[in-house]
Amino acid sequence: EEMLDIVEELVAQSRDLESVLLSLAEVLHRVTLVQCVPGYRDAERSDWPAIEELAGTLSAEDAQLYYQIAIKGRNELGLAPDPRTGLEMTLLRMLAFRPANSNEHGGPTPPAAKTLPAADNKPVPSQPAVTTEPAPSAAPSVPVQKTAAPTPEPAIPAPAGDSDWIRMLEQLSISGQVRELARNVELKARDGDRWEFVITPALRHLGSKACIGRLENAISDMLGQAITVRLVDEGKQGLQTAAAAEQQQIHQEMNEAEKAINEDPTVQALKDKMGARIIDDTIQPIQ
Repeated sequence: EEMLDIVEELVAQSRDLESVLLSLAEVLHRVTLVQCVPGYRDAERSDWPAIEELAGTLSAEDAQLYYQIAIKGRNELGLAPDPRTGLEMTLLRMLAFRPANSNEHGGPTPPAAKTLPAADNKPVPSQPAVTTEPAPSAAPSVPVQKTAAPTPEPAIPAPAGDSDWIRMLEQLSISGQVRELARNVELKARDGDRWEFVITPALRHLGSKACIGRLENAISDMLGQAITVRLVDEGKQGLQTAAAAEQQQIHQEMNEAEKAINEDPTVQALKDKMGARIIDDTIQPIQ
């Protein structure tokens, strides 16, 4: 409610809402500098004490996640029904994506604990409504768990490619920064219980030790067996990630919408007879 009151005040002041997100991202950049570079100070800023106070309040994970949400929200502001809606949804997204408390229940599960029974190895849910039970689609892994064969087979077939990882991602019980990490990695290789993912250097900050641990736990729960995740950053362009697939889908839908509008007979008649023109950035795909 307090956040919405602030947005209401900004609108009443006729503020440029795009600049609000840019300013927020800039402050979060300064907050991260304070957290990562001891003694750093920008003498030209009069609000530096407030930034230092904020740096002591926000966790490093939160600051990084909020920065990414602010930049992405600013880029998508033109796609929103109106600037106010875009700003409110971006800020609400910051409130919704809360990383699980790494200090709760003694912090992230250490690697040595991954051999414990599944009941003792559940990831901490980010909100009460999220269940930590394996998804129904993972049920075929249960019979494999009950077998006492000397050399157990994997609970489900190894992913054969990026599309398999993208489909599996939708079934994982993860949220917040862990989901953002999972959406922005490409499955490179799987060798038994060792999974290797590639991420671009620009997003390497998403792969904190705590986030990787929670991703390991989520995949382990789905498979019914302990796995380890290794994250490598490469300069490779055009990674086949879930986020990239989503953007490609959005781009395709936008192209189809633009084509449908431009080829519509009524629109063509308005152009020819009345000199009408289409404002391109108002075209939106029908959801």
